[in-house]
Amino acid sequence: MYEGDYDPETTNSCEAVVDSNQRISPESTDEVRHLELSIDDPAFRFLEGQTIGVLVEGPHAFGNRYHHRRYSIANARSAPNEDESVRVSLLVRRCFSIDEISGERYPGIASNYLCDTRPGDRITITGPYRSPFHIPADSNANLLMIGTGTGIAPFRAF
Repeated sequence: MYEGDYDPETTNSCEAVVDSNQRISPESTDEVRHLELSIDDPAFRFLEGQTIGVLVEGPHAFGNRYHHRRYSIANARSAPNEDESVRVSLLVRRCFSIDEISGERYPGIASNYLCDTRPGDRITITGPYRSPFHIPADSNANLLMIGTGTGIAPFRAF
């Protein structure tokens, strides 16, 4: 999502606290991390299959004030309890892009930002956003699931 898709005047955002950030992939492979976030905003509620946006404030390389990137929520919701914060899990692969001409390697803005967070850090999130996938009411229905990105984040929630 580009800065033009994020408008601080019209997009709801809230703060989340990083509770944990652990590498779950072997050292010999791409880095994939499991993050646990707490959200104390009583209006924040999500459904399985939804995404949240992570807002990284700039300035960034092209002069953008914000970088906004969506991530699939990787956990099922728990029963609502007014006294507890909402817990959200994310799976994040540390990304880089390679310039085809110069061969330079550029870090992904949001993935590196999230992979470098530590417990206690506060981040700004947006959403949750609708999901195009709905679990069938029939619990015996066959499902074919195809993953992109880390591949399994939304499957964990289902």
